[in-house]
Amino acid sequence: MLQLVNKKSDKGPLWLVEQKYVLGSDSRCDITIVDESVRGLHAELLVNGDDVEIVNLIGGLGLNVNGQIVSESKTLKAGDVFSLGKSEFTLVDPKAVRAAAPVVDSQSVWSLKALNTALADKSFPLQGTHIIGRSQESDICLGVVHLSRKHAKISVRENGLHILDLNSANGTFINNKKVSQALAVAGDELCFDTLRFRVIGPAGSNKVMEASVSNDADLTTVRPALQAEHLPPVKPAQKASKQKSRPDAQAQSARSSQESAVVAEPSDHADGNSRVLIVVTALILGVGLAWYFLG
Repeated sequence: MLQLVNKKSDKGPLWLVEQKYVLGSDSRCDITIVDESVRGLHAELLVNGDDVEIVNLIGGLGLNVNGQIVSESKTLKAGDVFSLGKSEFTLVDPKAVRAAAPVVDSQSVWSLKALNTALADKSFPLQGTHIIGRSQESDICLGVVHLSRKHAKISVRENGLHILDLNSANGTFINNKKVSQALAVAGDELCFDTLRFRVIGPAGSNKVMEASVSNDADLTTVRPALQAEHLPPVKPAQKASKQKSRPDAQAQSARSSQESAVVAEPSDHADGNSRVLIVVTALILGVGLAWYFLG
């Protein structure tokens, strides 16, 4: 997929994801060029993957490709330059630019990796603050009709990406939750309407998120209830503790035993006295009868 770069603008490139783009001075054009020499609907780009054709809608002068006048249409390739009025555009192949670019320390870069088919495998490096939207004034310009002209602002922070929705028509979402502003961390899915991206962070940033998820899992683990046969045996100390927990019952039992003993003792003593009295009485009667008959 190719990009269109306005050589006289310091804004980011426009990814050519739609099949057609209209260029002209009319504010309804996909690419508006404020120039008296440019007609309202002056030209259009027809896009089919990496094949791009530019068509002159008015015929005659006003459209140049690589310094040559194009009165009808011409097929463009990466590296070609065309101009409308005073505006000059370059067709860029990001794969070639990436291959020629110096190696960047991956540990210090945040980026968005596209998940949509139209932007498959495309990554957008992030440093500082970026405006994403459909307008050419956006730092990340994506020509998608459902995207607002200035859809959201992305600010790189030490611990993630601060996302601020700029009152977009179709909303900004993090992990399918609509947000007005929020912090996105590595691994989150960030959506601008239907455009989906994976947040890629510096090396090691995913570990923070993974650790957080792991801790949450430990806190919310559901364990089965213990059955009686699974309980550990009661130790002697535990038995003593349980016995001490019922002192009232033991004391009551001891008191009952003592009371029973006290009640039994008088009963046994009374029976012994009765027997002695009977014996003594019998002896006295016997002695008395002997004295009466023998005396």
